[in-house]
Amino acid sequence: MKKRSKYIYTIICDKNKVEKLIQEYLKANEFKLIIKNKESYYKAGDASFGYVGFKYVFNDEELEIYAWVFSIFGGEYPFINKAPLAYNPYADSMLKLLKDIEKINQGGDNIEWK
Repeated sequence: MKKRSKYIYTIICDKNKVEKLIQEYLKANEFKLIIKNKESYYKAGDASFGYVGFKYVFNDEELEIYAWVFSIFGGEYPFINKAPLAYNPYADSMLKLLKDIEKINQGGDNIEWK
């Protein structure tokens, strides 16, 4: 069963700015594109800290972001505010991305992922 955190934004700014920010986030955190069972998503991590998944979809003015942690038993856990993430180095960067999306969507300057 897929258990993923889901975040929905109504995009009122230039969608290209948000797309650029997300792509910078994925690159900075070394996410790799995975295509499995007819689904495309991004995956990052290692055996020490575990693996995380990330997927985003633009539907007209709406942006849906899905984030999750892969279980060692093959399942998935929601990404944010869950116990398995207490040690996960991706949690802080994911929270920063979500805040930056909100900021840029409200008319903030171009934000570069660092």
